[in-house]
Amino acid sequence: MLIDRVKSVRTLPKGASETLLFADLFKHPYCSLKFQKDDFSGIEKSLFLALKKKTKGLPYVEEFGIRGKSHYVLTEWVHGVNASKLEFSIPIALQVLRGVVTALISLRKLGFSHGDLSPANVLVASTGEPVLIDMCLNGLGAVPYAAPERFEGRMASEKSDIYALGILLYRMITGKLPLENADYAAQEEFACNIDSFEASKSLLSLGTLDYSELFALESIWKGTLCADPEDRFEDLEELDENLEIALGKLSISAIDLQIKFESWLDLVRQKIDAEEKSILALPEQKIKENPFKKRARIAVCLTIWFIALVAFIAIALSANERSSVAETGSAMLKKSRSELVNDRNAPLDSGKISKETLEGLPKPE
Repeated sequence: MLIDRVKSVRTLPKGASETLLFADLFKHPYCSLKFQKDDFSGIEKSLFLALKKKTKGLPYVEEFGIRGKSHYVLTEWVHGVNASKLEFSIPIALQVLRGVVTALISLRKLGFSHGDLSPANVLVASTGEPVLIDMCLNGLGAVPYAAPERFEGRMASEKSDIYALGILLYRMITGKLPLENADYAAQEEFACNIDSFEASKSLLSLGTLDYSELFALESIWKGTLCADPEDRFEDLEELDENLEIALGKLSISAIDLQIKFESWLDLVRQKIDAEEKSILALPEQKIKENPFKKRARIAVCLTIWFIALVAFIAIALSANERSSVAETGSAMLKKSRSELVNDRNAPLDSGKISKETLEGLPKPE
């Protein structure tokens, strides 16, 4: 079990229901270790199994299981910073959101929806690519990003994720939610009446966007912020097409976009470095190895070495035996050949009876 090989952990604040540990693992410099008291649902276990292979935009799962009275999942550590700590221009926001859509498409191909899209669950890596974490497959997720049907108890779906992406884009552009500092009831009412929310008018009132930018984004709001799931974009691919069209409407060349993106990415990397340095500065808790497990591992290693040694000796003896047999056979063959040569050099008998022999024979009377 990989969890038994974790060397040390640093506890990070992550909420009351779980503990996120920045763990030092023998296999990787660091990994993410999460514990929870309740067992993982069948859907969660299926997701973890699916993520045991590398999938773009999603964290790789090393293993999951139970340790003591807690259930855990061990995943790769994503070197990134969550989107809530970043500022986005409209072109950058659209570009990053397209990456989020790509990750969601990968997740859908595995048979899942996210269900808890929010800036905190979108990590922007040092490459600029977003990585989605903390899928909430059973609960409501972050309330301000929940689609109306989710308040009715319906499961997360591609359509509910599309709604959440609309709220996420608004938050990325403005740094604010459409409805700020509201309680659960107010957020539910807002979501159920989202059709009456005029995103463009709200953005115009902020005074930070020009009309061309507002025009470029209008189709995104119409296809995401809808109370009826059927009124939203048909699927994630259609949303991605509209994001690409919106980028084109901004009249920014590919070269200028790349320059802006690289400049923004430098700031992202600085934030990642600063955040990981602060994590490394947290108190480190060394993991004491269970003596029984240590002895068991030593016993296994000794057994393996013993088996290897016995196998080596057996192979060596077998080789010596084969060598001895070969030498004996060679000697016998050599002797046989020598005797054959000697026989060939001996005088040949003509087959005739000598005169002396004949005279010595008794004569007939």
